[in-house]
Amino acid sequence: MRADYATIAFFKMDEAFVTREFAEKIYLAESGNETRRQYCDYCNTMMFDCSEGFPHPLGVMSDQLQHPFKSSPSCYVYVRKKKPGMEILAGMKLHEARLS
Repeated sequence: MRADYATIAFFKMDEAFVTREFAEKIYLAESGNETRRQYCDYCNTMMFDCSEGFPHPLGVMSDQLQHPFKSSPSCYVYVRKKKPGMEILAGMKLHEARLS
């Protein structure tokens, strides 16, 4: 269940509705905040990302969204630790570490 990076789409909590419970793993971020990764307890599919540092948006693993979901990236986060060879679109807002 571990990947080097993930593409996450963020939704405002008042615009999101989750209908079931998920299992979760809790990680400690560099900021000291807890980050919860929630996954399906049945098939082990990673679904959600919730951070204590940003309690209002719900992060959804974009690979799990039904097509034809379209998005336009607005920023890249944690680029200080990006994988070698990962291209960043020109003109995008970059955050070396966490959002601030």
